[in-house]
Amino acid sequence: MSGVRGIRGLCWSVVVSVFALGACGGDREPQPSSSSSAANAARATLPAQAVALTQGSALAASAGGFSNQPKQGRATLSAIAPPRADGATKLTANGIHLELRSEGAAERQAELEDGKVIYRDAFPDTDVVIAAQGARFEELRVLHSAKAPATARYRLKATGTLRLEKGSVDVLDDAGRPQLRTLPAYAVDAVGTKRALELTLDTTRGDAVLIAKLDTARLARTLGTL
Repeated sequence: MSGVRGIRGLCWSVVVSVFALGACGGDREPQPSSSSSAANAARATLPAQAVALTQGSALAASAGGFSNQPKQGRATLSAIAPPRADGATKLTANGIHLELRSEGAAERQAELEDGKVIYRDAFPDTDVVIAAQGARFEELRVLHSAKAPATARYRLKATGTLRLEKGSVDVLDDAGRPQLRTLPAYAVDAVGTKRALELTLDTTRGDAVLIAKLDTARLARTLGTL
């Protein structure tokens, strides 16, 4: 499947994967998929080209936004993406519910293409792309210039306990077992330079807030040589 068409291709381009999340299915942990959007983006030549995304993403228009069509199974994840970038994405797996909302997102309408949901210019010089397949969900941020925000903030609501451990966000059930887990967040630039994001999780008041920070200094210098 081809990448999303129409996403701007500029010389300065960084793909950020904060939420690559999977259903754990009890004690099992989600594993990276060789066809995940972040992995494909890392292999792609990003400047002047569309971003390669997860093949087989099954999001489709539905009541309240865009939903996937998960198959029945032990590790099944249901995802509903909102009709606008400032709305809440709702994820359900193994009886656990997680709602995430991007703070500061513009009121951009979603576009559906090849099973992916795109919010163009959801942030300054930033497109947001959501994909869901099987037991996996992923949100990508495509930064088109050095003016794009290097910090992402998410407001989280969960029926289980939220925990940040070793770069991954877990949602735990009553027995303390992870039922939803993110892969470590990272960014990759146009020449394949990969960098981990710094994550902090504040659960002390009201909704939890996840903050992801990217150091773009060396990425910008690398891209400047193109």
